[in-house]
Amino acid sequence: MAAEHVLHMQKALDQMDVRIHRVINEITGVSGLKIIDAILAGQRDPLALAGLCHGGVKNSVYTIAKSLDLRAELYRRRIRSRVATALRMGVQSLHHARDYLEEFFPAHYAQARAALQIFS
Repeated sequence: MAAEHVLHMQKALDQMDVRIHRVINEITGVSGLKIIDAILAGQRDPLALAGLCHGGVKNSVYTIAKSLDLRAELYRRRIRSRVATALRMGVQSLHHARDYLEEFFPAHYAQARAALQIFS
């Protein structure tokens, strides 16, 4: 089920000519979700968006910013409400899954959080 949401999110990003999933391995990771949340909130500056990346991302800020050059693409095309809705639904389902893990599997969630702190 989660993989299906991720595929919908990737398709929505492709439709917007946002190629973040080609330079960040996990769009459902810390960096990917921060960038998607910022795009949905209206942020359009590629360098500001790339600056939201977690320290463990392998590509440079400029490579990520290039994949996020939203100015030309997003202003030329209108973002259809269904595309934005697909992204929001994907992000919401991932947040819901995180909350579920935190509530019902607190020990595993704490281990995962501790592992992520290593990369910060």
